Amino acid sequence: MMPKFIGRVLRLSVNEFFPWVDLSYRNGSVALDAGPIAELINGLQWTLGLRFEAYVPRDNAWGNRLPSGVWTGMIGMLHRNEADIAIGPFIPNYDRYQITQFSTPLSMASLAILTGQLSTVNDYFAFLRVFEPQVWLAAIVSLVLVSFATALLNTARQGWKQRETEITASGSPHGFLNNLHHALWTCFTSHMNQGITHQPGSLHGRLLFGFWILAVFVVMCSFGGQLLSSMLIGRNARHINSLEDLRDFKHITPVIYSGGATEALFKFSNQELYQDLWKRMKLIPNKKEVVDQVLNDVQTGTHVLITDISSIVGIVIQRYNEAPNEMCTFRIAPKTFYNMPYVLCLSRNLDKDLSKALQKQISHFVESHVIYKLLEDRSRNNTKCVNREHKESVSALGISNMMGIFGLLCLGHGISLIFLATEVIFFKVVGYHKHNQR
Repeated sequence: MMPKFIGRVLRLSVNEFFPWVDLSYRNGSVALDAGPIAELINGLQWTLGLRFEAYVPRDNAWGNRLPSGVWTGMIGMLHRNEADIAIGPFIPNYDRYQITQFSTPLSMASLAILTGQLSTVNDYFAFLRVFEPQVWLAAIVSLVLVSFATALLNTARQGWKQRETEITASGSPHGFLNNLHHALWTCFTSHMNQGITHQPGSLHGRLLFGFWILAVFVVMCSFGGQLLSSMLIGRNARHINSLEDLRDFKHITPVIYSGGATEALFKFSNQELYQDLWKRMKLIPNKKEVVDQVLNDVQTGTHVLITDISSIVGIVIQRYNEAPNEMCTFRIAPKTFYNMPYVLCLSRNLDKDLSKALQKQISHFVESHVIYKLLEDRSRNNTKCVNREHKESVSALGISNMMGIFGLLCLGHGISLIFLATEVIFFKVVGYHKHNQR
């Protein structure tokens, strides 16, 4: 049986879109070389007897409606009757539905974020962030309370030993302050694994300090282990896992393709998140030389690329295939968004019989699962460049890692100098008054 539409020519509006379709240019014409879309077109030629001529839109865009009502890209070619089928594939939206016919969904599409190497930030006060603020507060409060209780007990014990009913010199406020100073210093040095210089003479004092030393031992062991692991291995790797994370990275520029559904999503969405990101967006055409430059920026960590997940897979595969021996490290944010189907767009000017036949053959092609197998075959090596995070290793600490503790040391020296100057001035003033009294 002869195909019904044998010899009929249909015009295709196409664009390079790996892994969906590869294009080649021969003698001024465009040919579909490989990919699921190319296989689908070959199947339509064989089953329906059709012939196809492919054309690339001048702006290399997928197609959006401008405020003036003019359509761009491949959809614009359909709208101007310059093409019969726009093969895309496309993410359907209401504007496109008004002027085209959607085919059976080819697959599901999700937008994702392609980022570069994970950046690390040297936190000068990482040693303070080993514990949460509540733990530091509990340690300080417990130190003060134990010191205060010890000073009170020692002061009372000194009074009992002297068998005096009234406050004596050793039990006076001056004696209590001396005991408090000694207790504070002893409790503080115990944190430095120095133990206690003087063993408490009373049973209650020994019990108090015994439990204190046990608590200090547990806290300092925890502090030391957490500090070691956080400074030597966990160097505060920064991740962009979602659009919410991207909004917080003000210095990173989001990049999207111009003239597509992604641009329309961010440009016209009422969501505050999309509006905030749109203000920072950089639009680029779908041209290889431009995309290659953007990928270089992405890999250095200054930009991220937002597009559908299949495009991202295709991009990193091409990057790896072009230079398999060069460093190629990207990361795909795990949280995708805007899940929508992929479709072909057919002109509304096609006659009903042809349109019905095309839809039927496209449905058969999708139901055969050939698309998924072809996409899987063309997506090999996609992990060669994606999510290759650096192996965690122990390396020498630089001055930037220890800057916080040296800063704290300098601060302590400064405070000590202030107290020294205060004491010098105080004793000079006291000495001057004593000299005048003589």
